[in-house]
Formats: sequence, C-alpha cells, structure tokens
Amino acid sequence: MRRLVAAMCPDSCHTNGGCYQGPNGPFCICKPAFYGDSCESAIEMTSPSVPTASVDSDFWAIVFVLVATVFVVVGCVTAAYCYLRSKRSDAVAADEEFAHKARSGAQRVKDFVCRLV
Repeated sequence: MRRLVAAMCPDSCHTNGGCYQGPNGPFCICKPAFYGDSCESAIEMTSPSVPTASVDSDFWAIVFVLVATVFVVVGCVTAAYCYLRSKRSDAVAADEEFAHKARSGAQRVKDFVCRLV
C-alpha cells in the first residue's frame, strides 16, 4: 500500500511529483509533463504546427475580391441605367406615337371637311 512519505525524501521529487514509500524504498510519481527517477526532466510541450498562409497570397486574394466587387457594382449600375433609359425611351416613343396619331387624326378631319365642302 502506497502512502505519502514527505519525511523520507524531501525535495527528492523536485516538487514535480509525489514521494511514496514502496517495498524497495521511496519513489516518485511524477506530475503530468515530468519524468525521471526524481521527476527532474520535463517533457517539452509543443503546439501542433499549423501552416500559415503567406502574406503575398492574402494580398492577391484581397485584390481579387476587391476587383471582382468593383466589376459587379459597375455591372449592376450599368444594368439599372440601361433599364431605366429603356423605360424612358418607351414612354417618349409612346408620347411621340400619340402625338403623331393626334396630328394625323386632325389632318384626316381637315381632309374630310375639305371633301365635304
């Protein structure tokens, strides 16, 4: 049965583990990330390496997105302008057609009256 024996091995585990009495004498049980007979060595903890994107690729990606956005906005503005202009020209054409019919109608009335007289 293991039990903590602080008096038999003070500082022998370098405060990186616990000192226990075993059948063959005191021994250390190390805390996570430490190892060795006296927990004197530490495991080097490294973070997993994550590849980072280069600055150049980020720069060109941003430039590409900005250029594409400008093209989309210019295209939408041009389409709206053409649509509104076609509606306006349809209205002008309808007004001109009505005016032409009105003039030709008046001319027909004049011709009709002249034939009667």
